[in-house]
Amino acid sequence: MRKKVRNTIWIVVGAILCVLVVVTVGIIMNIEHKTVYVTIDGKKVNSEEMAFYLTANRALTAQYFTNEYGLSSIDIGFWDTQYGDITPAEYLVDKAIGQLQYDRAFFNDCEKLDGVGETSFESIIADMQQENASRAEAVKNHQTVYGVTEYTTSTYFDYVKSNLMIKHKEYLGSKGVIVADEVAMKSYYNEVRDDYALFKNKDGTYKSYADVHAKVLYLYTENQYDSYITKLMEKQIVNRNDDALNDLVKSIED
Repeated sequence: MRKKVRNTIWIVVGAILCVLVVVTVGIIMNIEHKTVYVTIDGKKVNSEEMAFYLTANRALTAQYFTNEYGLSSIDIGFWDTQYGDITPAEYLVDKAIGQLQYDRAFFNDCEKLDGVGETSFESIIADMQQENASRAEAVKNHQTVYGVTEYTTSTYFDYVKSNLMIKHKEYLGSKGVIVADEVAMKSYYNEVRDDYALFKNKDGTYKSYADVHAKVLYLYTENQYDSYITKLMEKQIVNRNDDALNDLVKSIED
């Protein structure tokens, strides 16, 4: 009888522990899901999206500090070490948020183009998953698949962004936002010609405007485009949760 009671008690205790584990995991997952890292114009940035931008800027951040401070390698504790008035982790967060702001401004503005639907990070990932499933099915059925058989988040995001950017630039050109004004382009060339080796002859003299017109046109219109996006960014209201961001950076470092 005592043995039965003892077994019953252990069964109850085990059941309670299982429930506690499930509840605890659920709470942790719920907290993670609800964590707000950044908001841009009131729209939240979840952990997946923020991690995407942090990862995208991680190598560039490491390269910047190794070049700027003559580091031969990335040691343990690198990300939290103070260099000047900033740590690599803080620099990484700033760069990631800057790129995130640029992309949010860009994608939001693209939604006014004909045939362009929702452009949120979540919708792009959902489209990627659907595209990958379609390609996997085609491979399974021995059908021709053009390009990669499976996109990564980075490659698909770049694919969508580059194609949308072409349409966006064409749209802005049709609206007179991006204009190839010759007078302004010549002035621009004189301002930036010292920054590009291709604008100089071997003897150090400058190439004529006519000889480099195509390159100047490209740089000038790109500059106009970036200025347009920057103006959109300046209107954004950005709030950041630095504690949560620091925790996310550490999880990516690990």
